[in-house]
Amino acid sequence: MVITRYEDYLLEQLLNESMMNEKINMDKVNDVVKKIGDKKEAIIKLIKKFNQSKNLSTRKYLTYILVALVLGNFVIKNNRWAGSHQYHASIEKAASELISTVGEDGVLTSDDVDAISYVNEMPPKEVLPIISMATPGLIEDVNKVKPGRLDSSKIAQYDRYDKEIIKALDELRSKGENPDYNLIKIIMVIETGMNPRRNTLGYEGFPQTKQHILNGWKDKDGKYHPGINQKNHTNFTMADMYNPGKSAQFIYYYLKSLIRSENVETIPDILIAYNWGVGNLGKYKRGQKKLPGQSKDYVSMYNAMASHIEDSNNPET
Repeated sequence: MVITRYEDYLLEQLLNESMMNEKINMDKVNDVVKKIGDKKEAIIKLIKKFNQSKNLSTRKYLTYILVALVLGNFVIKNNRWAGSHQYHASIEKAASELISTVGEDGVLTSDDVDAISYVNEMPPKEVLPIISMATPGLIEDVNKVKPGRLDSSKIAQYDRYDKEIIKALDELRSKGENPDYNLIKIIMVIETGMNPRRNTLGYEGFPQTKQHILNGWKDKDGKYHPGINQKNHTNFTMADMYNPGKSAQFIYYYLKSLIRSENVETIPDILIAYNWGVGNLGKYKRGQKKLPGQSKDYVSMYNAMASHIEDSNNPET
């Protein structure tokens, strides 16, 4: 799909209006972002316009629109933060980081846009008690979806690392991040049953990941694609993937990278992308691939556990 002339017009009008008023109208930005069909193409065009411009104010306005296009993909479609002070503050902070990354006269690249550290990119959530696998009915409900997936005799193993996970995610919250503790623990349970190992395909640790996901890779054309460490200014190692706290933090940053994809709009999308890959998710949404049973089960197991979250701290109820 090629971006239409009408969408080009909308972006141009938004930029001109912002420059004339010397103030970003975030409600107008949100409205325009919703109408852009091919956000990847729009981002490419805005990056080109940014690099062609020598005017600092123009560059500033362009970074706001760029960040809104990337961040707004998940947030606006799900009606999260729209019009809120928190959302606007996040856009402003990310735009400032982006402009400072390239400097006044520097060249902006798509990797710069991908690598920007978005504050609170995950939807804001109340911090609930981390889910316990001892919650009555939880294991039974999961095993209805996937028979034999969880073992009631291993509850202590499933809940063994809760303190480390909570401590690690609390550390992220102290830095302004907004991890979903239960989503992250559930992923760790589904992936390994809290028994980290290397599987037959070479995926390792609690998150079941690989080295190139941490530190990037080059495609067949020699183009470098940054990993989680480059995108978030972190320094995770493969050894960390066997540490429950470090793994929980890595999963959080990895989920943030998935949310930046134009194909990810919901929690099930996040889970499918985590399990099957964001590229495959896109092909599934475009009707080019069928959703595999493993990914269906992944979402269903999450839903089965998530339905018990509010009861997980009250096992007698």
